[in-house]
Amino acid sequence: MSSTARRMQMAASNVGGGEITQFTYVADAVGGADQSITMPSSAQAGDIAIAYTSGVGGSVANTLNGFTSIATISSTFDDILQYRIVQSGDAGSTFTNSNATSYDVSCVFVIRPNTAAATVTVSDINNSGLTTSAPADQTIGDSDLTSPRFFVVVGAQYGQTNHVVTGLANPVYTTGSISFDNSIARIAMYIHLQNGTPFYDIVSMVDYGSYNRLISCVITAEP
Repeated sequence: MSSTARRMQMAASNVGGGEITQFTYVADAVGGADQSITMPSSAQAGDIAIAYTSGVGGSVANTLNGFTSIATISSTFDDILQYRIVQSGDAGSTFTNSNATSYDVSCVFVIRPNTAAATVTVSDINNSGLTTSAPADQTIGDSDLTSPRFFVVVGAQYGQTNHVVTGLANPVYTTGSISFDNSIARIAMYIHLQNGTPFYDIVSMVDYGSYNRLISCVITAEP
């Protein structure tokens, strides 16, 4: 397993009281031209927004405005997995990354802790990079890490009109295989909420022909 762990923290203006004991799915949305994403109207301050942007000819350094990079792929496709602690006024706002690209596709998930998040910790970061064969399986989580937490997985490919990533246990939420600029430039994002006994998932994606990418990580948060 190729895995990197690191901590990333971001202050939120809305800090709640009490411990975070549960994460809940709120909403997800597909982005538009130039990878712009409108934050779902149901998002509220202290939620965690997880976004993925992908395109050809842009800059891998360009996160959506106000988001923090988790993992990047800079090759034919420039992909970024990124997060933001939702702030007051974010709901319904459009986030852009100034990328003038082609083959654009992007999406965002909003996950709500029972107490507003003030810091986010990202660990177990796995990144296949771009490969012309099936990405290596990725293991995320283990029985020693504290729950609650959630797993984030994104599979991307160019060449097929549908694709899946397998190996995530329930409950799992997904965008399905989505595209925007080009029907065969696609991403599929998955969120596995783990509010009970901690365990791990082993995720896989088969070879879809060319430009295969697989990224995964574990996210926890503190109020």
